[in-house]
Amino acid sequence: MLTFSDIPAWLGTRHEEAKEIGRGFRSAFVAVGSVHRFHAEALLDRSLFEHSASLVLDGVLRCSLHDGLVRLYEEGDVLMGVPPVAQINSEFAGELLVCDGERLRERAASDRGFGDRWIRLLELHAEIMHGLCGVYVRPDVQPIVHLERWARGDCIISEGDLSQDIYVMIDGEARVLYEGREVGIVRANELFGEMSFLIEQPRLATVVAMSECVVHRVRGEEFNLLLATRPSLAVDMARTMAWRITRLNQVVEAA
Repeated sequence: MLTFSDIPAWLGTRHEEAKEIGRGFRSAFVAVGSVHRFHAEALLDRSLFEHSASLVLDGVLRCSLHDGLVRLYEEGDVLMGVPPVAQINSEFAGELLVCDGERLRERAASDRGFGDRWIRLLELHAEIMHGLCGVYVRPDVQPIVHLERWARGDCIISEGDLSQDIYVMIDGEARVLYEGREVGIVRANELFGEMSFLIEQPRLATVVAMSECVVHRVRGEEFNLLLATRPSLAVDMARTMAWRITRLNQVVEAA
């Protein structure tokens, strides 16, 4: 949903609940909707969201207000209740399953089970959007979003590289290799690349995509600003790095 933010735990819980409901709506959306394909770097027409709900089938969309990231939508997320002044775009091509809102309301009226879940989804989206707007009240501390897509087998980070950018895995998994040996797995919502950033040294390990991956990259200089304004990020990074160092020591000792 979001990265590099002090997101309250309740927001994450509601996002997971909303995504689970969205996945369950796929068959209902297919029955009354149509597939809309969007292109890389395209700004989606706002009229697409004014009287409809859209299920993300493929790709990652971002919702921005005044150039500040508010929310990321990925596969299984439903777009609804998008603020009128928000912009929706993507750096990649993808697909949406777009459903007319009136037809969905008719289905909700005739199917009690569907109707209860539909109302719950509306409640969740209202809570999530209000909560996220509360988190993002300071656009001056928002990083520039760089989303990247990597195919299975691609090398996201190479041992010895000088880059000190920080990454978050949005979707997919990747192997962490040290001197050719696997020392860990990076999964969705996990940071990686933080060690080189903190010690200002070349990359200590290689990260290779195990599946198609979408990652959020933040430049090192931008991340410095985030650390200054959100100290809790430093605690999360320290925990992650301690775990990875422990795992690396175990691998080295076993060799």
